[in-house]
Amino acid sequence: MFTKKGDSFSSRSILIPTRYEDDNVMPRSRTYSLIKDAPKRGILYCDTLFMPRLLKENNGTSIFPFIFMAITDDRYALTMEFVPHYEEDALTLPDRLADKMIQNRFFPSEIITRNFRTASFLVNFCKKNGIQLNHGKVEFIDEAYDGLMKRMRGE
Repeated sequence: MFTKKGDSFSSRSILIPTRYEDDNVMPRSRTYSLIKDAPKRGILYCDTLFMPRLLKENNGTSIFPFIFMAITDDRYALTMEFVPHYEEDALTLPDRLADKMIQNRFFPSEIITRNFRTASFLVNFCKKNGIQLNHGKVEFIDEAYDGLMKRMRGE
């Protein structure tokens, strides 16, 4: 959990839910239709990285979760979210990314990932929505991740 202290944030271990639940999301067919038909512009850089801090789940199990990051080519963080169970959560990450695209009215023509772990759950999403998926440098992700880690350390 992040707590604001002055101009910085501190963090502590929290119990995290094992499932994403949001009653405010659109039905998937409508969501994907909006993205597919929207004019595409820009690049979205995506990656999944390990969090360096141990977290506890509701059942008391300790885990090192991933964090999924999606940064636009103008360095806007579209999303940075914890992914406690990669295999299970990878099934819902494309839907959550779609929701963020619609909320922010950002529909990229291309998504660039650095690794196959991230690309593996985006390949069908990109095909369905007319978005190119490529591998390459994702330096915006590194900068955002470093900034997040500094805030978590209270720097």
